[in-house]
Amino acid sequence: MRILLSNDDGFDAPGIQALYNHLKDDHEVWIIAPNSERSSTGHSLTLQSILRITHVEGHLYKCNGFPADCIHLGLQTVMKDCLPDLVISGINRGANLSQDIYYSGTCAAAREASFSGIPSLSLSLDVESGLEAFWQNLFPILDKIISEKIYESIPDFCSLNINAPNSEELVKEWKYCEIGFSRYNASIHHAVDPKGRDYYWLGSGDRELNESNKETDVYWVSQGLVSVSPCRWIPAEKNDFSQIEEKLGELN
Repeated sequence: MRILLSNDDGFDAPGIQALYNHLKDDHEVWIIAPNSERSSTGHSLTLQSILRITHVEGHLYKCNGFPADCIHLGLQTVMKDCLPDLVISGINRGANLSQDIYYSGTCAAAREASFSGIPSLSLSLDVESGLEAFWQNLFPILDKIISEKIYESIPDFCSLNINAPNSEELVKEWKYCEIGFSRYNASIHHAVDPKGRDYYWLGSGDRELNESNKETDVYWVSQGLVSVSPCRWIPAEKNDFSQIEEKLGELN
């Protein structure tokens, strides 16, 4: 099958490269990803400046825009005559749980693909900065979704958001669950520049608690399981995920 990869960590990020290497032997894999990091840019589109796509080699491309630009432009130009069967965004370094999905460029790339009627997934690993990343914890659930063609059951204008804990021991269990809500202890650093002007630096902070029902993505990842959550981006008549929940099974 033909798979398009993108992300918000950038073309050279180890997460997307690990994903590419995992899939390339069995599938026709394309990459259209930002040429540098675009984390926490949400669903931004470039409307006031020029967009460029640079061909690296084969089916690999870099774009100077945001993740949503990569998908929108890629589907309309580079891949217009050979559309992908599936779009996968990630693997993001750091979780995209609860309301993270609205800040995340990773989730935005998957969302943009869904707007074009293409099944999409966003993949993230709950790894802290500076630690070794065990990307392979996303592979068992991904392989199941692909091999059993579960992605074909994703409703129109929807995607799946998948997060895995960063465990050295391979995680083979997952939980289908709704997206929760988290509160962060984010800090704002205030200082004064050499010209006497105030400036501020936003810190992302740490997730303090899950304020919604325990049966959510935040809870299950904290328990060492992979979370698989439905994202309904546009109200539609056929946005029922019951087939996917049944095919995935509660636990592997």
